[in-house]
Amino acid sequence: MKQLFAGSVFLFLILGACMHSAGIVSVPVPLEGETWLLQEFDGRTAPFPTVDQVPYIQFGTEKSQFNGFAGCNLFFGEYRAADDGSLSLGPTGSTRRYCAEADWEHMFFLALERTVSYRIEGEELHLLNENDEVLVRFLRGK
Repeated sequence: MKQLFAGSVFLFLILGACMHSAGIVSVPVPLEGETWLLQEFDGRTAPFPTVDQVPYIQFGTEKSQFNGFAGCNLFFGEYRAADDGSLSLGPTGSTRRYCAEADWEHMFFLALERTVSYRIEGEELHLLNENDEVLVRFLRGK
């Protein structure tokens, strides 16, 4: 019985070490159920000079839909996320208010649609392109 127990502990330690050395540490934190506040986009950091309210994005828990506020217009669309961190967004729809930020919002929507994966580091959500470069950076809302 002692040998069986010792063997089980040994096997557990070996498997744990292999998983850690292979870089398998944890599954990405889910996107759903959080409000993510825009922090950086297109080389600009918050606060954005032309935006009265902080832009944000939210990911739904049931229908794989996202929505948010881009600084002037509300936006929405469908997303697909996988446990490996891959993420696709769009196409993105939005309300059509006239705003001075229309060009900025258009570029923001294009960045969302160019997203192929995501990474959550602490309280930050990074949307990444095919080269693993950060397109948009968000902060978890409180």
